[in-house]
Amino acid sequence: MNQCYICNSPKTAKLFSSFNVHGRKIINEDEKFDIFKCQKCGVVFLNSDKKINYSQYYGENYYCNSGESFSKFMQLLIKISEDFSFTRKEQLILKYFKNYKSKIAILDIGCGEGKFLLNLDKNKFIKKGIEINKDACRSCKKRSLSVLNKDFLKIEFNSEKYEVITLWHVLEHLDNPRAVLEKINRILKPNGILVISTPNIGSVGFKIGKSRWFHLDSPRHRFLYNKKSLKFLLNKEEFEIMEVKSEFYDYFLDLFWSLKNSIPKILLLLFYPLLKIYSKETITLIGKKQSSDRKKAV
Repeated sequence: MNQCYICNSPKTAKLFSSFNVHGRKIINEDEKFDIFKCQKCGVVFLNSDKKINYSQYYGENYYCNSGESFSKFMQLLIKISEDFSFTRKEQLILKYFKNYKSKIAILDIGCGEGKFLLNLDKNKFIKKGIEINKDACRSCKKRSLSVLNKDFLKIEFNSEKYEVITLWHVLEHLDNPRAVLEKINRILKPNGILVISTPNIGSVGFKIGKSRWFHLDSPRHRFLYNKKSLKFLLNKEEFEIMEVKSEFYDYFLDLFWSLKNSIPKILLLLFYPLLKIYSKETITLIGKKQSSDRKKAV
C-alpha cells in the first residue's frame, strides 16, 4: 500500500512511471519506478512499497568533475550563474541577521564539494558542512573547509547549536525527511532559521514534462514537493514559515530539457527567458524555529 509518509494519508494516486534518470539523461531504461502523489498534502513520492538500495545510485564521482563534459563556454556560463546564486543566497540569509554583532554559525547539510560554504564571507560566518560522499568531502578538505563525512542522523551534536542550517537540493534525497527536520529543530538556536531549496512540482516543467522533468531524478529523488506540501512538512516539525520564493537563476537550462519534447523548439527558444522566470522550477523556503509560546498556542 502506497501510504503517504509525510502525512500518513492512504489517499494516494499513481501519476506515471519513470526510468532511472539523472537530469536530462536516461541512465537505465530497464529500471522502472512508479511515481505517486498524495491527495491530502500534495507530496509526490517514489513507490514506497519498493525497497531500494540507494548506495548503488550514487557513484563516488557523483559530485566531482560533474562539469567535465561541458564546453568551456558552458562551464563559464555555469560559473557565472553559480556565483550569482551564491551571492543571492548569502544575502537571503543575512537579512535575517541585520543587527547581529557576532559571526553567524551555519551548518550546510549535504554540502557537496563545498561551493556554497566557500563563497560565504568568512568575516560573517562560522562555516561547517556535512557530506556523506567521500570524494566530495575530500574536495572540501582540500579547500580547508570544516566538513564531516557522516550521516546527519548519526551525528551526536551534544551542546553544539547553529543560527542557520541549510539544505540546498538535499531534502528531496532523504528517506526520512521528518526525522531530519526534527533533529534540525533541536540543534537550531532560539530564533534560528532553516533554509531549504528543492525542486518544485508546482512548476511548468513538472506539469508538462512529467516523466521527462529535469528534476525528477528517480530513484535518487525520494520525495518531491510544492509550496503546499513543503509548508505542511515544516509546520508538522514545528517551524514557522517566514518566506517562500523561487530562484529562477538556478539551473538555468532545466526547463529547456524538461520541455524540449513537448513544445516546438523555436517557440521554446523564443520565449525561454520569460518561461524560465515564471515557471518556478525550484522553490526556496525559510523556516524559523518556533518559540516555546508559539508551540503552546499551536
